[in-house]
Amino acid sequence: LDRYAADPSPDKRLDFLSWHAYGEFPEGTGDSNGPRAYHFYKGNPSEVAGQRKQLNEALSSRGLDTKIPAFITETGIYPGPSFDNKDDPRPDYLIGAAGVPALHYWYLEQPDTYPFNWVIRHSSEERKDQLITRSRNGEHIAVRGAENVGNLPVNTFTPYGNAMAMMAKLKNERVEAQSNALKEGKGVYSIATKDKYGAAVMVWNYQHTGTQPYRVSINMGELPANLQGKRLCQRMYRIDDQVSNYWANRETANLQQVGATTISPTRRHSVSVDLAANALQLVVLEPGQSCT
Repeated sequence: LDRYAADPSPDKRLDFLSWHAYGEFPEGTGDSNGPRAYHFYKGNPSEVAGQRKQLNEALSSRGLDTKIPAFITETGIYPGPSFDNKDDPRPDYLIGAAGVPALHYWYLEQPDTYPFNWVIRHSSEERKDQLITRSRNGEHIAVRGAENVGNLPVNTFTPYGNAMAMMAKLKNERVEAQSNALKEGKGVYSIATKDKYGAAVMVWNYQHTGTQPYRVSINMGELPANLQGKRLCQRMYRIDDQVSNYWANRETANLQQVGATTISPTRRHSVSVDLAANALQLVVLEPGQSCT
């Protein structure tokens, strides 16, 4: 940034800034006399909440535009060859499924900041995968076109991939949502959305390696006008240690709809769900459709 600010060229331009976000090297570490200490964000994803403010201070102190977009082009719970469960990666898959949306949540709360999902398939670090690349016995899945190689799964989502599919079912406009069970980055997260086609609320219980469950009451407040006084289809989708999880049931590995009910809500509507540690749930309300 110093060199850019000092560059006298009238043609210079700064379109965006990007970084990777798994953790950070604490100030004062990293000299050549020993290994650098590294602090992971996985214990408290909310620690990334101040990064845009920090960036803006660096920009403004050099007379640069603080509206420059920030792209978090790589993020996740497990940088490099890291893990929480070395010999059995299955719990780590679910931790990532809840943890990446938790990191993204805090970035989405910051202006002009855009987190990317990463990566579809990783050559060596399976905990980053959006698609299954290892069999249950640990064999690597070679992918050639759309063929199954050695009867191993192709085009099968990991729990993290299913979390992306779940978020893709959210509606276009984000509306306010608050949780009273979220502290220091752990607990129940919520994202609420609406558009002309309906409303959707996603909740998840990020616990990292903890085990705290929650009975979550989702109070949707006053429904959007286009949903009031109508028969609605309420669809539920879920990801946990048994559902939408290749490691529990290969036949139902991709995102599973776990409920569909026709409802006739008043102006207000609520629904309760049980969230085990690192479980995710999506509630979608849509009018005028068959409820299956």
